Amino acid sequence: MGLFAKIAECILVSWDQYGCGINNAKLPDDISISDFVNMTIGLIKEIKRRFPRNDVWLLGMSWGSVLSAMAAKCSPELIDGVIAYGQVLYQLMKSQETMDTLMKSKAPKK
Repeated sequence: MGLFAKIAECILVSWDQYGCGINNAKLPDDISISDFVNMTIGLIKEIKRRFPRNDVWLLGMSWGSVLSAMAAKCSPELIDGVIAYGQVLYQLMKSQETMDTLMKSKAPKK
């Protein structure tokens, strides 16, 4: 199989969550984070049904990092791992604890 033998065994599912990309629909006013997490878990269950022998790893970017982490917390038995990058950090720079930690670090003051 060559240099990328393991990656060649993977099935990639790229999901445009409800309200984005190809699934760009007007979201209901009462939609919640739990609704998005449940949609994520529903997709994972369908993938597991179609490909029962495959591991499921979630790769989440930005808002997807929140969904992947919450889905893993709610249904760890369905997920083999999570890779999250570009995490959403709500009001990070408004947190006094964050600012104190940064000021005490070796990072330049600027």
